[in-house]
Amino acid sequence: MKKIFFIIIFTIFLIGSVEASTIANINPSGELSFLKPNMQEVLNTVMCASGPLGAVTCIEQYVQGKIIGFVSGKIMEQISKASPEIYKAITTYNQIKGYVDKGSSILKEIEINEKGKIEKGSISFNEEEYSINDLFTNSSAEDILVSNADYDFETKKLEIKENGFLKIKTKDKEGKIQERTYENIKEGYFKMNESGAIDEAKFISSNKSTYQFGNYEPIKVGADTQVEYENGKLTVYGKDKNFLYGDLNVSLIGDYIDFTGNKIQCLECQVGEISLKGFGLGLTGGIGPVEGILERTTDGYIIDRGYATYKQNVLKVSYENDRILIANLDADLSDYNGNWLRQTSNALEVKSYKEGFIDLENLENHDVLNTDKKDKLNFQIKEGDGLKIEKRTEEGLIPKVIHKSYETGETKISNDKIDLILNSKSMSLISSGPLSVKELEGKYQSVAFDIQSDSLKMNTKLRINSYSQFVVLGDDSSELVTYNKYDLPVSALIEDNSLQTIEQLRKKYPNMKFEVPFSTPVGIFGTEEVNELSEENLPPYLLYITDEFLKTNPDPEALNKIEFDNVYNAQAQTEEPTIIIGRKVVDPSQEGGEIRIRDITSPIQVIRHEYEHRMDMTIQDKEFEVIGSLGDLQIKSAVEEVNSIEEEINQLNNLEITTPEELKAWNKAMSYQEAQLRKAREKVMKEYYNAMPEKRGKTLLQSYNELAMKGIKDLVEGSGFKEQLAELSNSIEGNYIRPELDNLVQEIYHKDIITYIKEELKYESNEKVLEAYEKDMNNLHAFVISKLNSLDKNDLTPDVRDKIYTIDNLNEEIRNLAKGEDKLYFNNVKLLYAYLSGRNELDKERKQIDSLIRINSGIPYLYSLRSYGGSGDVATSFYMELPTTYREQPIETRKALVQSSNKAISDMFKKLTQLAFDSGKMDASEFQEIMGKGFCKRGDCSDKICIEYKFLCCENNPISPNCSP
Repeated sequence: MKKIFFIIIFTIFLIGSVEASTIANINPSGELSFLKPNMQEVLNTVMCASGPLGAVTCIEQYVQGKIIGFVSGKIMEQISKASPEIYKAITTYNQIKGYVDKGSSILKEIEINEKGKIEKGSISFNEEEYSINDLFTNSSAEDILVSNADYDFETKKLEIKENGFLKIKTKDKEGKIQERTYENIKEGYFKMNESGAIDEAKFISSNKSTYQFGNYEPIKVGADTQVEYENGKLTVYGKDKNFLYGDLNVSLIGDYIDFTGNKIQCLECQVGEISLKGFGLGLTGGIGPVEGILERTTDGYIIDRGYATYKQNVLKVSYENDRILIANLDADLSDYNGNWLRQTSNALEVKSYKEGFIDLENLENHDVLNTDKKDKLNFQIKEGDGLKIEKRTEEGLIPKVIHKSYETGETKISNDKIDLILNSKSMSLISSGPLSVKELEGKYQSVAFDIQSDSLKMNTKLRINSYSQFVVLGDDSSELVTYNKYDLPVSALIEDNSLQTIEQLRKKYPNMKFEVPFSTPVGIFGTEEVNELSEENLPPYLLYITDEFLKTNPDPEALNKIEFDNVYNAQAQTEEPTIIIGRKVVDPSQEGGEIRIRDITSPIQVIRHEYEHRMDMTIQDKEFEVIGSLGDLQIKSAVEEVNSIEEEINQLNNLEITTPEELKAWNKAMSYQEAQLRKAREKVMKEYYNAMPEKRGKTLLQSYNELAMKGIKDLVEGSGFKEQLAELSNSIEGNYIRPELDNLVQEIYHKDIITYIKEELKYESNEKVLEAYEKDMNNLHAFVISKLNSLDKNDLTPDVRDKIYTIDNLNEEIRNLAKGEDKLYFNNVKLLYAYLSGRNELDKERKQIDSLIRINSGIPYLYSLRSYGGSGDVATSFYMELPTTYREQPIETRKALVQSSNKAISDMFKKLTQLAFDSGKMDASEFQEIMGKGFCKRGDCSDKICIEYKFLCCENNPISPNCSP
């Protein structure tokens, strides 16, 4: 016995003196082998000692230097005394043996060091539940359980297989057991440290599951979501994936989202109510995209970097001073030293700190600001300034904005094309134009609100409507300054600022048809092109203008349909009660800039002009019906011809056109029929005029024709007009006159210019224009100017200039306006006017001609005398612009002209007012307002009706004292 004791002591001494190294292996068969002979001798001595216990142990648990079975009890006590290293190795072996006996398998030989720690090897756990807590020497967990998993001791990777799991149980501060379960996992692994905590994890979920790592909130993901946890950072991958982070809904728009401590970052994601987006490639000067960053705090979320969208507020954060807190509703911000934003159901508050800067844009459907997808609104708030925006929907009012001033602060509001700059001392407003549309899909509409400052140095309030018009109001709400070029309401009412779609118009006016046609007429020859507008991209300002016009309750017989197009200001249609309203009516981005037609700057006046045409057309149609029933064979034949052509036009209008080729063919056919219709209508007028003394009296157009002819006579015969006009003509410098287009001249220089123009007109299929020009050679000169007008005279060779009717010849005629017959004289006036109208630098001279016309004849403009056909006599001329240029004038202007001390002006406007009232185009209230208080003896002015026009008037007002029985 003494000999054995000596050997054990010696062995322990030897083992204790060597460095820690692998001392034993567990092979895939579950056998423990010691690598050092001295350990085998010690083990042999202990395991196979004499006596019943040793013999049994040696046979059942030990074979040829290997442990083959579970070792426990007194044998383990003896081993611990003989060799602590062997004892630790066998203890570890017993644990592995327990797994193997339960059905697990050793995948790769397990290596154990002298401390009993496994250095290498791997084991596979089957579907049974295994506690592996003892594998982690410093585990703080209550228990660690696995199932259906492989564990590699060298890499410390625990790979969870199908239907496997990892469970870690710990105690919370109150001593309650908390369990974190990791299951429904594929293609992934976990790494755990000595304390049994997860250091690293990478896997893809196979089903809906909840996972939690470190101090982070649990994440609840769906199937096929990739999760990574490493170095204290939690990352979730999966474009378009949605999951819960604690109680937050998170949506991945980009490829991933990172959680690092209190910070959340991604290239593009949605976290709760905040949409976060980083800066794109190259925008920051780096080599790749930069993530947006959120920081969670007790007061809310701080935007550290990127674009953040919260409740339709877009915040851009690029620098430290841009950082902004999206505050919780209950956050105390009284001492908060930073930028912040807070939005409730009824208000939006934004505040910058004294060194801060806030860049805020508002998107459509903003709950407080009532924005839509057409609006463009941006706030830049800095250095202590702030804003409070109050929702006033329940009151039916647009939002109220209060500027919170700070001594060194400044706020800039960009609202479409209105820039509003506020500080503690002043409010400045810059408007670069009424609208900013550059493309139909863009943002080109302002947001309506009232704004005022809390600064005691400012006592004014500004109101902006939805179409970039504004008014400055005083303390008593009186209007101090108004910018409203389009006669649209600058209203505080939401309903006056909320019209956005054609469907809203249809609902508001159910008896009116609103359409966006496939094609629209363009050019002086009425050709058509595909309409760029559609119901989806109609600019809202067109709808507002239409609504304002329709509030005047137009006669449904004169107008029951409105079309929207991309070209014209406005146009009345002859075939049916329709007006076309074009985008150009208020769109300065179109060619020509801001609307300016003669003195008109209001689109409502333009539409009113065309509506007057449409009413005249309706009256003319009714007159035609009466004329056709008079029994005169010549008249009846002419009316039947008109009816036949109109039927042809109706059939053309009912054709479905879907291609440019079909449109071209339709244009050709329609141009021909319209030319025929004009000729046929002129024939009716001629026949009726010849028979008129025996019939019902003058038609309305004939009444206007007589006024027009009288105006022309007054001009030609009036004293001083010719001299004034000649003086004006002589003041125009010759170098303003521009010659013909070079390329066109090169083609036609060998021809007579007049012959060429006639051929051009025939080619364009506009016989009405051709006939008019054939009767008046001077109008051909005007056509030359308008059609051939671009290059400098020096670009034309002398032989070309000599062989054509040059601009110099025309200029000579203009300078000799006082010579010749009256007709030639007046047409030369028109020639000069047409030339001036095409030259912006001569606009003053054009207005002077209009002024001379008005003073000498009472005619509103020379344009009022435009003839659309006939030879100029009363019967067949179509002076259709006289009533329209009268009615386009604001009512206050017409009142003033009726009361003018100039007899020519007063007489003309009184007759035009009377004709409008007699024909039913003007109601009694407007008539009496223009003619003056007390003009009518009866409230309905029935004593003053049917004075100038009786054709239909007496039929509609049979008891009028001005209609003979």
